[in-house]
Amino acid sequence: MALPPTPVTPTPVTPTPVTPTPEKSDVGLTDCISVWDKELDLVLVMVVAVVGGGVNDQQKFLDIMPFVKGKLPIRYLGVPLITKRLGVKDCKVLIDKIKVRVNNWKNKCLSYTGRLLLIAYILESIYVYWATVFLLPKTVIKDINKLLKGFLWCNGEMTRGKAKVAWKIICRLKDKGGLGLKVLDVWNKALLVKHI
Repeated sequence: MALPPTPVTPTPVTPTPVTPTPEKSDVGLTDCISVWDKELDLVLVMVVAVVGGGVNDQQKFLDIMPFVKGKLPIRYLGVPLITKRLGVKDCKVLIDKIKVRVNNWKNKCLSYTGRLLLIAYILESIYVYWATVFLLPKTVIKDINKLLKGFLWCNGEMTRGKAKVAWKIICRLKDKGGLGLKVLDVWNKALLVKHI
């Protein structure tokens, strides 16, 4: 047997007092920040670049805001933010990341097909993430190709005479007789077209 519904009694709402807003000239930047931070209990995240300001202007700003002055290069979303063209030294992180993956897998008993799939879906995706942001140096692309070749044919470091088929043929489409791996330098340029 179902129980009858219990009546709900409304709770009285007490109005919150409204404080008068001061004139615009009375409110400073620090007042706005402290009001925002204390009353609304929000986290304020800002990235500010002071363009054309002198050292005094920057110091005044840093005194008001809870920021620390930093220097480039820094890393953001896994890629370096730099002011100049990307160099081989800046890409060392990318090459090391691929090396770590290869070294983790090289002691496993993987077939050619298993290694090919790991290259196509894992290692090349690490490269593609960087290639969408930067035009990578040819030396870096050559080093990555060397790591991929070594992993596919030798299960680690590439040794002379172990490759069964030329890398250009491996990178062809499957219907053209290849294995469908990406030609890294062409992919890099293709991915950067979206920035035009």
